[in-house]
Amino acid sequence: MERLLISGALESSFIFCNKVPILFNRLCGFPPFYADNNQELFELIKKGNFDFPSPYWDQISDMAKDLIKKLLNVDPAKRLDADKVLAHPWVVGEKTPRKQLPNVTEKIREFNAKRKFRVCFDVGKL
Repeated sequence: MERLLISGALESSFIFCNKVPILFNRLCGFPPFYADNNQELFELIKKGNFDFPSPYWDQISDMAKDLIKKLLNVDPAKRLDADKVLAHPWVVGEKTPRKQLPNVTEKIREFNAKRKFRVCFDVGKL
């Protein structure tokens, strides 16, 4: 990342990579990377260590999972750029399954409640 910032330009694949956790969260209700502290979290992100746990991802299409995998690839040369994202079958909508995901809203609420509780707990340590 430092190389990109020093050069004064961000590669489009890096920019999309920063947005993928939002997409991941919207599909299942929680982020792709979670740890108890920033050091552990950063290590998970650098390694690209994430999965699609059941039952949260059981109703999510393989095409959506494919897009996320390609966007979170730790190798910038293999990560999708803007043109490839826009051409991805899940984004284009060709043969994309149309399913209601009833548990997602509840999972987002649960995640936010846990996050807020953790923040309150961390503040209480001070």
